[in-house]
Amino acid sequence: MALQTTTSGRRAELRAARLLRRRGYRILARNVRAGRGEIDILARIDSLLVIVEVRYRKEGTLAADVSVSRAKEMRIRSAWRTLRTTLALPINTPVRFDLILVGPSGPPVHITDVWGE
Repeated sequence: MALQTTTSGRRAELRAARLLRRRGYRILARNVRAGRGEIDILARIDSLLVIVEVRYRKEGTLAADVSVSRAKEMRIRSAWRTLRTTLALPINTPVRFDLILVGPSGPPVHITDVWGE
């Protein structure tokens, strides 16, 4: 079961990355482990860095946007702080946290600025 979940997650991330590219984003990295968390997609559009969490859910299960707990948000933020330090980015680098919801059918849904900064 874990392999199936990982495979579904990777496919969802590929679909999300394609959506971002079509919208003019440049994918800088995927599946970046840093600190206590992981960043699914690190992208850039103009001067803005975008941290993207990708959620896949089968139809009939809990909505993907609801499935991002406060604890998960904190792990993603921790990963970003660690990565920002590792990359020696200025503290005032503009960053936005987005969510891309992917289901088994239909196009992915891109929700921008889910947590504000």
